[in-house]
Amino acid sequence: MSLLTHPRHRLPLLILVALAARLLTFGNPVVHVDEEFYYFTGTALWHGLLPFVDVWDRKPVGLFLLYAIPAGLGFPAGIWAYQAMALASLIATAALVARLAARAGFAAGATAGALAYILWFDLLGGQGGQSPVFYNLLVIGFFTCGFQLAFVTVHFQKYIVEAGISPQVGYWAFALVGLCNIVGSISSGYLSGRFPKRYVLSGIYFSRALVTVMFIMLPATPFTTYLFGALTGLLWLSTVPPTSSLIGVMFGTRYFSMLYGFAFFSHQVGGFTALMLAGWLRESTGSYHAMWLLSICFGVFSALINLPIVEKPVIRKEGMSPA
Repeated sequence: MSLLTHPRHRLPLLILVALAARLLTFGNPVVHVDEEFYYFTGTALWHGLLPFVDVWDRKPVGLFLLYAIPAGLGFPAGIWAYQAMALASLIATAALVARLAARAGFAAGATAGALAYILWFDLLGGQGGQSPVFYNLLVIGFFTCGFQLAFVTVHFQKYIVEAGISPQVGYWAFALVGLCNIVGSISSGYLSGRFPKRYVLSGIYFSRALVTVMFIMLPATPFTTYLFGALTGLLWLSTVPPTSSLIGVMFGTRYFSMLYGFAFFSHQVGGFTALMLAGWLRESTGSYHAMWLLSICFGVFSALINLPIVEKPVIRKEGMSPA
């Protein structure tokens, strides 16, 4: 295996490339006007000013609190601190890209994909970690959606039978999934129009994890199976309205089909990964327990990574046409 593609050398390589790619902007307080405002607001918090009262912007308060941490160090140390936080976020996401690629069977190109992710930001003028990086978090979250749904679709019935429950119960439970999916999708669209979409999306992923925890901890009975089917149905395709609307808000409608296609591709990759991994784990360990735990972890992870998404149009570079 090549020195540059060996898993043990991957993280140090990503760190070195990310440092080199962002070296020229370190310490620069005017990389982007948005970052200047975030830092100003973070500083204002230390002086007793309140966001949305004394300092107003439509960004979530969590973003201001995030910038308040480095702002407390003063100037210029705070500038270096928040840029170091952005650097760490970039490296962590790149490492996740490589890990997902390796898990999906593309280990030979995992490191190259992660390096391309890092360099992509510099090519598009995103050294400071602006809105485009949040879209990537959205795509990774949609991977979890496909991972969870495909696993339940294909392996749920076998799990039910192995738990000693009649196959007919599994059939009716899946009928409840389809029925409740109608209610869940419509409700998700309604909530996405009234509340921040990132919170709706995070709530759905977290709820999926919670429902799965409940299902594997309670005794396997027809009642718990029906309950799982109904709750899963409510959360089944409810991720689609907030995901698609976030893409529309951030990037407009001109290239919406292509961008949603990229996100849905991630969804399908997640589904493929779940089906193959679930079958392998079942044959290797004799149960689906490890797969249920993975589904829970992915749900919690996706709930967390969707929270920092900024719901505003992405600022395009000069010369790019609006959507």
